[in-house]
Amino acid sequence: MERPGPGGRDRWPRSYRRRQGNLTRRQRRALAEHWERFGVELPFGVRHSVAHLFGRQAPCTLELGFGFGEVLLARAASEPERDFLGVEVHKPAVGHVLAEIAERGLTNVLLVRADGLRLMNEHLEPGGVDQVCVLHPDPFPRPTEADKRLVRPLLLELLALHLPAGGSFHLATDAPEYGAHAEAVFAGDARFALEAVGERPAWRVPSRYERKGLEVDNPSVDWRWVRR
Repeated sequence: MERPGPGGRDRWPRSYRRRQGNLTRRQRRALAEHWERFGVELPFGVRHSVAHLFGRQAPCTLELGFGFGEVLLARAASEPERDFLGVEVHKPAVGHVLAEIAERGLTNVLLVRADGLRLMNEHLEPGGVDQVCVLHPDPFPRPTEADKRLVRPLLLELLALHLPAGGSFHLATDAPEYGAHAEAVFAGDARFALEAVGERPAWRVPSRYERKGLEVDNPSVDWRWVRR
């Protein structure tokens, strides 16, 4: 199936900042020992079926930018009937979540270390996910950086490609300008309906990032759009 993204390498602004940090011994060991089992490689020209990756037919959530995985891990433990495909570029975070997956004995989580837009555009077959989550993305608050925000027209094209009718996109952010930006992007697209604003789902446990915001009275807000 033809993808909406244009051709060529690095053809859109990155929706994340390059910040790698130092790996702890635990994270380094987890990457060495558990990536083969819980990591997904993205060879050039290869597209993955979600059902093939997990070895079963099940509802699947795609989380773009899982950070240190608080929500991803909690949901995987409490929803064993659902699969979770997590995407993150920050290597220490990937190592941390790999260690947690192994220690908790989870079997319904796989990780991708890549650009989420690239994954959806080039490497993921349509029809495998019914929910996409973006929780506290990089806000890029400067007007000159607005084109780097993950919620952009290209993302909507990819959501329309992958989500079935009734599938949902969930956004949480503590940056009001980002929420306003997202509403404006979705408002012009008849393929999506805004179903809820400010309704925090029970599954969204607080992350370490969100807790820091709450300490300075900077709460998060949730949005949910549904594919028509």
